[in-house]
Amino acid sequence: MAATARRRDGLDAQERMLKEAMAAIAEDGLAGLTMSVLAKRLGTSGGHILYYFGNKDRLLLEALRWSENALAQERRALLARRVRAERKLDLFLELYLPTGARDPRWTLWIELWARTGANEQLRAAQAEIDLGWQEDLQALLDKGCGRAASPPAWTPPRWPPRCSPCWTG
Repeated sequence: MAATARRRDGLDAQERMLKEAMAAIAEDGLAGLTMSVLAKRLGTSGGHILYYFGNKDRLLLEALRWSENALAQERRALLARRVRAERKLDLFLELYLPTGARDPRWTLWIELWARTGANEQLRAAQAEIDLGWQEDLQALLDKGCGRAASPPAWTPPRWPPRCSPCWTG
């Protein structure tokens, strides 16, 4: 991506665009997000946005990645917390599940997931995002069962990758 200058608010141009795109999706839905609407919200031009992202699909993918990177940091902090495994699993699921009907991350994920059949880049990005969640869930399960007061009656299998279609919709 192109180099960007930081503004006084500490955000670079791309991050401001991604943050505003997520806000616009939360407010008006994905159908209401056009380059011209986003440009107006940012006080810039659609061409300026296209300079950084090339097209709307790329903007949406990068917005999802930006959001998922923030969630990955929250997951790592959660995994490092000293709380009971059951509570940690509850908190993990709270991070994963939608925050409401207009959760922009879930809106983007569903939209991009629907487009993966025709786009290898989207398919690879989705697999990368899903893998992060699967690995963190597996780590949580492994650690939780390892700390149990009495050994569990079952050993947690390496199931998150196989179960992923169930918990990702």
